[in-house]
Amino acid sequence: MLTNLFVSNYVFVDDKGLELQLDRINVILGFSSLKETLFIAPCILDGIMSNLLIRYSSQRFFGSFDELVYDGTISKPTVLYLRFKGFNRPLHESFYSLFFSASPVLFDRYSEEFKNIDVLDLYLEIMGERTVSLRLSINEHITFSITKHETWSWKAEIDNRVIIEKNNVFPAVNFNALLLSIRNTIQYFDIRSWLIERYQSMSTDSQSSIIARKLIDLFSDLDNAKRIGEFLRNSCGINVRLKYIPPSSLGIEYRISNSWKKTNFYDLDLIVLIPALATLLGSNKGDTIILSELSILAPKIQRALFRLAADLALEEDKQVIFLTNSPIIVRELLTSDENLRRISKLWLVYHENTKARATQLRFDENGIYMGEFRDKFDQFWTKNIAEELAAD
Repeated sequence: MLTNLFVSNYVFVDDKGLELQLDRINVILGFSSLKETLFIAPCILDGIMSNLLIRYSSQRFFGSFDELVYDGTISKPTVLYLRFKGFNRPLHESFYSLFFSASPVLFDRYSEEFKNIDVLDLYLEIMGERTVSLRLSINEHITFSITKHETWSWKAEIDNRVIIEKNNVFPAVNFNALLLSIRNTIQYFDIRSWLIERYQSMSTDSQSSIIARKLIDLFSDLDNAKRIGEFLRNSCGINVRLKYIPPSSLGIEYRISNSWKKTNFYDLDLIVLIPALATLLGSNKGDTIILSELSILAPKIQRALFRLAADLALEEDKQVIFLTNSPIIVRELLTSDENLRRISKLWLVYHENTKARATQLRFDENGIYMGEFRDKFDQFWTKNIAEELAAD
């Protein structure tokens, strides 16, 4: 679970930085472009190569360092800090090999911690085409750090004791695989972009094929198959089945009344639900799932997706982050039971003098305590919605 996200000198964020503290369920309000830019910051890891050079062309969002920094500030590094709790994933074997070669005795002593990581901290500084500083900490007492000034220098520490330290030598660590093993715990699903991309590039037949493949993956697990069937029946009144189409294809049919129908490309809610459910249910325990723009879905489905996310947070230790201004999702959060509200956070992200700012909002069953930020809600809600959801 991603508990802390910090960035500085990053797109809308100046060098003073911006940090969000997160919980199991999170609803992020504000301008869509601002929220999404903040939460795609971990995707920077996708472009970091084994030698710590940055390949911007491999990233979907940033084409160069100039695009990454705030207001053209290329003289200062972009900083990214991520903290995970309940990480419980293995890191790349090359990272473990470095610690083992440095001290087999200490590695053996802490082998269980290496296998079952609870707290993981990752700090990066990026200048131009290179990562110039990286620090990775496990459970707050096993640390690896590397910096680039004129030459590379790096060290590994356990309990503040340096077990290996070298200069002018690059460590034998596959940083690309190491950082991807961390980034892959964060799953993204942008409903609006998914629809736009499919409409622009795919026909009805190819769309049905994609949905069928998603369903095959989901229904290969009996528990997930049962949950998906129940979800679609309860939220949409829909039964779904796969159908063999000779000579070698699979299609999808659904039933709302007494007859089975082929999926039409314009059945938007169903088309979006399948990959959204695949992201939610197909992720691993402890993963972070970021869902964007649920407001284009029918209200009943939005409510059902929120309740499913709540169940996953409570029962499977998954984390769900809603990037949405949907009043329906916010109402679900406000009216949820106290146990769920206790593990939830509500954030407002906004512009102030061309800079991004964020504030955590206090809320309870009575509504949102907007205080001095009341006018910020007028940027994305009508006055009657803001008044309805306000507690003060």
